Amino acid sequence: MRRGVFILLVFLMGYVSAGAVGLSPASKYLFFEPNKEINFSFSVFGDGNETIEVSLGGDLAKYAELSESIFNGSGNFYVRLLLPEKLEKPGINYLYVSASEKREASKSSGSFIGSRAITRAVIKVFSPYPGKYVEGTFKVDDINEGENTRVHFDIRNLGTENLYIQPIVEIYPESRSKVLLRREFNKTFVKSKETLKVNETLETKHFSSGDYATSGIVEYGGEILVLNGTFRVGKKAVKIEDYDYGFYTGKINRFNVVVKSLWNSPMKNVFYRISIIKDNIVVASFYSPSVSLKPWEKKILTGYFDATNFSAGRYIADIIIRFDGSTERKTVAVYLANPPKKKNYYLEIFIGLVIAIFLCIITIIYLVWRMNHGRKR
Repeated sequence: MRRGVFILLVFLMGYVSAGAVGLSPASKYLFFEPNKEINFSFSVFGDGNETIEVSLGGDLAKYAELSESIFNGSGNFYVRLLLPEKLEKPGINYLYVSASEKREASKSSGSFIGSRAITRAVIKVFSPYPGKYVEGTFKVDDINEGENTRVHFDIRNLGTENLYIQPIVEIYPESRSKVLLRREFNKTFVKSKETLKVNETLETKHFSSGDYATSGIVEYGGEILVLNGTFRVGKKAVKIEDYDYGFYTGKINRFNVVVKSLWNSPMKNVFYRISIIKDNIVVASFYSPSVSLKPWEKKILTGYFDATNFSAGRYIADIIIRFDGSTERKTVAVYLANPPKKKNYYLEIFIGLVIAIFLCIITIIYLVWRMNHGRKR
């Protein structure tokens, strides 16, 4: 037993003292260039004076070498990468730089004790795709009614060919049933491995509030890339999305109302006032604390409905949301029910004991009868 406890303590001590290993920088990204030689500087650091071993891995490991691979606690080194004439795989090729604690084997058992801290940095080398190839991102900013929006393209020429690229934006209703706005931007000459950025204003002051569909169409060298998205035009309003409608009599109930901002700007002092109505008479009123809403944010407003002296039945809740001097109103039905009766566990235990005693008595009587009956025979 003592020997087992000792082994467990040794294991735990080894685990705690495993420490940590770090590498800086964590990542690098570059485009492939034939026969190019690049040196990357790295720093490695550990927790204490542990021996740290650095190694290479990944697609590009065969083209790289380390200036130094063993360190005591911390140190600096560089990775020399000599790119070949051509990379067979287009896209991202990886070179991993790993640093790990070099654990010594236990003299008594010959095995390693404790965990081994390992970390890894990555060098990404992008090799262009043969011919024409582009990727990109596209976004139309959310706005409020009466505002112009801005459109953003970020188009990367990731092929081997230089291209003329023309971005086009189209805006539709949410159903995409027709084109509401179309704007074509100038054709631009973009070399291989370069990026075209477009940030322009669109005339959308006449758009009414609501959700819209968008498409960013990228024409390049006779081919088309379509990037779909959405954007919203906000109005100063709050939508009541959900609410509690079932409560118990004889207690104070939480009354939650889920609200969502339909405005592309922050809102302050958002709260509700709820009136509970029975037979056209207001029988209770209460408020929620006020909150702030970020653009398009959804939150739960919580107040407390005191139904201590109410009877079960159907009531009307008049929910009024107040925000920035405006209101949103919704009238709904809510229901009060009597709380479920609590089980009398003591009574159940008593009945169970009575039944058990009764069964014991019957069993004893039966056994006595059997014994007497056997003697008579």
